[in-house]
Amino acid sequence: VAGLQEWAVYLNTFETPIAIRFTHLIDMMNWNCAAIYSDSWKDSLTKKEPLLHTPKETVLENGETTIQLHSSDLRLLCMVNTWAAVIEDWIPEATEAISDYVETFMYPGIELGYSSEVDACF
Repeated sequence: VAGLQEWAVYLNTFETPIAIRFTHLIDMMNWNCAAIYSDSWKDSLTKKEPLLHTPKETVLENGETTIQLHSSDLRLLCMVNTWAAVIEDWIPEATEAISDYVETFMYPGIELGYSSEVDACF
């Protein structure tokens, strides 16, 4: 919720149609993060299977530790990563606020901006 509040402060500075558009895009990103970490949720745009899916769980190499991947924690981490990826392009004025949010809540490995490594996958 705190992360969405950071967005809201800056969305209020736009004309209504632009604010609605950004809100819709943020909502779709959030939804798709939940869909990637779910068995049954569909893509927010296509209403079909998401482009990527994670298994319900994974077992570490030691064979003893199982990590549940379909969890709210991982869904939120995905959402925060998507916010960080687009903030500089969409609402540059909010970059510092989102960066502060990421730092305050100590999200690991979050970098602002698009990753060329991810681009290479598509």
